[in-house]
Amino acid sequence: MQRFFIHFIFFIILTGCNSSSNITPTTKTLASFSDGSGVLRKDIAEPASGAVGDITKLVAISPDVSKWVSDFSYADAKTLSDNNLPIAETNFRGTGIEYYEGDITIVGDQLTISLFDPTTGVGSLAVGWDPSSNKALVAIAIGPKAINIPTGNFTYTGLNLVGAKNHLANNRGEPLTTGSGFFTLNVNFSGGTGNFSATTDAINTTSISGNITIDSTTGEIFGENLIWGGSINGVDMTGKTSTLAGSFHGDGATNVTGIYYTDQLSYGGGFLGKR
Repeated sequence: MQRFFIHFIFFIILTGCNSSSNITPTTKTLASFSDGSGVLRKDIAEPASGAVGDITKLVAISPDVSKWVSDFSYADAKTLSDNNLPIAETNFRGTGIEYYEGDITIVGDQLTISLFDPTTGVGSLAVGWDPSSNKALVAIAIGPKAINIPTGNFTYTGLNLVGAKNHLANNRGEPLTTGSGFFTLNVNFSGGTGNFSATTDAINTTSISGNITIDSTTGEIFGENLIWGGSINGVDMTGKTSTLAGSFHGDGATNVTGIYYTDQLSYGGGFLGKR
């Protein structure tokens, strides 16, 4: 478990794949960061005729972000979801999530990957970095779009992870510290609204909370100005804000995964759970 906390570079993201179509995926860039070190993408989806299609969310933090924009593909996402990584810990923090770690080649880079996978339902969260240079830092979520999204109120709970990095001084993206804890997401699918709250109590003690909106047709989640508390690596997080992006997954939107991040990706987190 300690190896995870040493290696966990930045933050986290979403889900697991199961589509078999060879149709070219579609992608969309949500945000590029002004210092050129990071990009957030979504919907690297395989729009198979008559199939649900799979979603990937990707945050890349690297001196050469361009290849993560132009070259990262659905096939790379499948490499993660179809992995044979060795398991590092079962039932991580009692959440029913298994933690794997090992090396995988993605977009031409050999990365050390920390992967979190639920034992029930769908949803996987992967974080990767180049252990020799720390030049490629990525958080990747892969998974099927939700179908038969319900109406009414539901509560989701599960694992919350936070991390911090320095700015990419000397072309290096280095971890400062990490932390783990739990989250709660209360949603009203009928109204398209909800509230996210999360804490960490291991390595760092943090909190974050705020309102989110839901697209009840697609299962997409979005939130702005989530408010932090606590500290990471001795840095007071009180009053810092983050943007959140996530998705529901599975038949009946039984599972959820997402990420949240501050400007320039200096601090962020990810969550993975179910109702």
